[in-house]
Amino acid sequence: MHNKTWMIWRHSISFLEAFKSLRYDDVPLGIVMLRDFQKYVLHHSGAFGGAKRSGRIRNIQAACKPYLVPSKPNLRKSGYTVVRAELFGMTKGVTGEKILYVAHYSGEYRTMLKRKECRPLVYLHGLPPAKLPPAMAQKTMSQLRAALSSAPAVFRRPAFRSWLTARVKKAMLHIRRVHTLFNRYPIRRTIYGSTINHHGALMTSFAQSRNVHTVMVQHGLMAPIAHFPVNADLNFVWGKSHANFLQSYGAPAGKIVVSGPCFYRNLPTGRSASSVMANAPIKLLVALQPLGLSHNRGIIRSIEQAVKPFGGKISVTYKAHPDQGGCGSYRKWLRCKKSKILRHGIVPLNKLIEQADAVITPYSSVSYEALINGKPVIYYGTPKFIYYIRNTPVSFRSAAGLKKILAKAVANRGYFPALHARLGVIDKVKPSMDGYRFIWTRLRRLAVTTTANEMYDFEPELKREPAVETIDYHPGLQSGPETESELRLDAAPDYETQPGYPNANSTPETPA
Repeated sequence: MHNKTWMIWRHSISFLEAFKSLRYDDVPLGIVMLRDFQKYVLHHSGAFGGAKRSGRIRNIQAACKPYLVPSKPNLRKSGYTVVRAELFGMTKGVTGEKILYVAHYSGEYRTMLKRKECRPLVYLHGLPPAKLPPAMAQKTMSQLRAALSSAPAVFRRPAFRSWLTARVKKAMLHIRRVHTLFNRYPIRRTIYGSTINHHGALMTSFAQSRNVHTVMVQHGLMAPIAHFPVNADLNFVWGKSHANFLQSYGAPAGKIVVSGPCFYRNLPTGRSASSVMANAPIKLLVALQPLGLSHNRGIIRSIEQAVKPFGGKISVTYKAHPDQGGCGSYRKWLRCKKSKILRHGIVPLNKLIEQADAVITPYSSVSYEALINGKPVIYYGTPKFIYYIRNTPVSFRSAAGLKKILAKAVANRGYFPALHARLGVIDKVKPSMDGYRFIWTRLRRLAVTTTANEMYDFEPELKREPAVETIDYHPGLQSGPETESELRLDAAPDYETQPGYPNANSTPETPA
């Protein structure tokens, strides 16, 4: 974890302490606003003392625990299981469950509206806010004024006071919409890919305040900012390396379960990878990230310059990230005949990985998926520490650096398999393992437990290869590139200010 991350966490704990009295509709607002606060600090680091080194927080989870919603889930509740709409893929083929899909931004809603099986579907920001007593909001604003008057000086600055006041009002509006959702539907459980980001913290905190069981399903690589504190009642992760990473920062082992791979965006499209990837002796798959036009221009130009001297011996397929939308602006940087760029969803990522000989990416979950599929990963940039491999990664920062790597692969067809073996993937999981089936089986078993303490007292039923030895994890180590983009907290922007969309329910509704 580099200095800026420590700086953000230091102020985050101070923020949670200073505003721990803020509550609305029985929901603590500090944890709901935590990610927004961290983004604010990231973009106003000068006002918070920059990235100067200070004392490290050795146990992030313990530092945050006093500010989490005390969770006492009622496992006997009946009703719907709320699933974040973008996680629709994890529900394919599930029977015997009443599932309610909830979209948090307009693009997500429109995308899932096209999938007829994704019903009932609700666009949260299209719901009318619940009509709660005005005195509740007045009390919260009074608590805010009192907290600001005694808060540390950095929180009393006019700009921050203005931002926080607006943020509290927005949080109260969101809570009233979630209140409407819970009033309209009996809810027994919530399942989110992140339970601590802007959207997941809102739903999870509200659910826990109503004794509803909350679940997190890993959606990406772990990071100290993006995945802490661990607040869900049950957290499913892809492999032992991810569980160890969470525990290295204090996450309770009893609430973490290894489910196996769950890549929910690998939905079938009917198209094959071989039909879209150019044929060549060596096929490279490049997983782009939403890190800005300049960053992606740099990686594409470096790869194209490195590949061009090899003529038709190497083909390159660039795959856009789901949050990048169109990719027309990137095509102008392609220089090789066997290079092409694909929007996300044209072909499932797992099919592209199967066809590729190697994967290039800055730092993303694609790297992990490639490695457990037996494909080596070449990292763009200089990753400091990658927690899911044992050995030093192979990386490049320029066309010349990549050219040297590719020259070895062209001269020796055994180079890429040897590179994969040398990286030392920690998790011995099979890509074909049905992690979602395991998750739903585990959740059904919860229905027959008698107390919350029994939730975690059984072993996984899936057959796995023998466990491998774990490596030592040091909270002081960085788990990704030391850039501001590593600290990017949410890929999707806030869409709550956009016009409401009708909800796709079994009985159509019209938003107020």
